[in-house]
Amino acid sequence: MNRYFTSSIFIALFVCGLFYNVSPAQESRDKDSQLTIPWDEFKKLLNLEADQIVLPLETFQKLLAQTGAIIPPVYSVSGGNVILSRTEFRKLVDQMKPPADPDARPPFDYLITRAVYSGKMGKQTTTFTGTFTVHVLKKDAYLRIPLLPQNVALEDIRADREKALVVSENGYHQVVLSRTGEHTITASFSQRSELDRGPHRMDLTIQRTPITILSLDMPLKEIDVEIPQAQQMSSTVRDNRTFVSAVIAPGNNISVQWRKKLAVTEKIPAKLYSEVYHLISIDDDALRISSDINYNILHSEVDAVRLAIPANMNVLSVTGDGVGEWSETTRQE
Repeated sequence: MNRYFTSSIFIALFVCGLFYNVSPAQESRDKDSQLTIPWDEFKKLLNLEADQIVLPLETFQKLLAQTGAIIPPVYSVSGGNVILSRTEFRKLVDQMKPPADPDARPPFDYLITRAVYSGKMGKQTTTFTGTFTVHVLKKDAYLRIPLLPQNVALEDIRADREKALVVSENGYHQVVLSRTGEHTITASFSQRSELDRGPHRMDLTIQRTPITILSLDMPLKEIDVEIPQAQQMSSTVRDNRTFVSAVIAPGNNISVQWRKKLAVTEKIPAKLYSEVYHLISIDDDALRISSDINYNILHSEVDAVRLAIPANMNVLSVTGDGVGEWSETTRQE
C-alpha cells in the first residue's frame, strides 16, 4: 500500500527548491495550491533512508525558523551545506509548526487601546484635544469607531493627520476607517463647564480603554481637586493656574470636582462646659453612685478629659459615646 505525504506549498518550496526551478508565472499561479507526492518518492527526494541529510544553509535556517526552536539541533557544515543525522532531521520536521491561516478571523473588528485627554478650562467651556490609538483588525471592511459622545461640540477630527470621515449616530461621533493596522485619531472638541457658579464639577463621558490619561489646565489657584476615577493624580500651581495630571482607571466617565482650600487658622484653646447628674443608691454596706456627665466642647478638639473623685472610692466602669480606653491614677494633693 502506498503512503502519501501532503505538505503545504510553503514546505514544498523548501524541499523542491533544491532540485527544480519554478518560473515566476508558476509561483503566482500555484501560490495557494498543494502538492501531493508518494511517500517513497518523498524519501528518495530527501534521501531519508541515508544516515545523513544534506540541506543548503538557507533552507536549514528557514526550517529552523518555522519550528520556533531556540536551541538548534546538532549539525555540521560542509561545503556551504548543513549535514544532519537522520534522527535530528526527523526531530526538526516534527517540531515544525503549520503556517498561520491567512484567512483566520480576528477576535475583534477593532480595538481602542489608549486615550489621552488634554483640556484647558475657561469660564464657561472647557476645550479638549483627545488623542486615540485605534487598531483595525478586520480586513476589507469599513468600520465605524465610536470615540466621543454627541453631547460634546466637535471642532475637528483627523485620522493619521488627515481629515477623517465622521458620522454621528447612536449617541456617538464615529470615525470611519477601512485600512487595517494602527491609527492615531486626534479630535478637538469642547464641553460646557462653569467656574463662577456651582456645581464646581465637570463630567466627561469617554470610551472604556486600557490606558486613559487626563491633563487639565484650570485658571484657578488655592483649590483642592478630586477625580474619583483616578488611580494616580498630581497637581501643580503655576502663574495662578492649577495643572492637573491623572491616570484614569478603565471606565466610561471622568468626573472632575474642585473646591476652594480652607484657610488654616490659628488653633484656639478648647473651652469645656459640662453638666453632671448623680444617681445615688445605698446598699447594705456601700454607697453606689452613677454619674452622667454631658460635655460641651467649643473652639477646638480635645483628646482626653480628666475627672477627679475622692480617693476612698472605687471606679467600677466608664462608658459613653467617644470613650475609648480609660485608666485610673492616684495623685497626692
